[in-house]
Amino acid sequence: MVGLNWTSLLVADRLREAGETLKMLPSKHPGRKLSSSWPEFVSQASQYMDHGDTKVSPNARAIDRMDEVIMDWLGILDREEVQVIWSWVCSVPARMVAHRMGIHRATLHRRRIAALKKISIVLNAKGWPIQKAE
Repeated sequence: MVGLNWTSLLVADRLREAGETLKMLPSKHPGRKLSSSWPEFVSQASQYMDHGDTKVSPNARAIDRMDEVIMDWLGILDREEVQVIWSWVCSVPARMVAHRMGIHRATLHRRRIAALKKISIVLNAKGWPIQKAE
């Protein structure tokens, strides 16, 4: 994979993969109180995800890639950009997000595209390796 650069589409795919991995993780642990070191926006937007009764568990590499996206990549963005991106990953309706942010849906779309591009530019500048999902 030498010579490949991050693009907005590759970043979007990795973000979607992180969202799918998060869906496969159990949402509740009966009888245990757990705290999370994940940023607050992850748990807020994740309430829109259907965790269901998934019988398939994500593998360790998928979980590592999800943590990388949540902890490292989203740190590249400012708070508003994170809300735009993670709401999209969690399939929160665009109308609801735009209304909550006080912007038009077209503006929301432009901000999402800009945030994806911003992540890809930083990843390329840092020489972040491209790892495909299995």
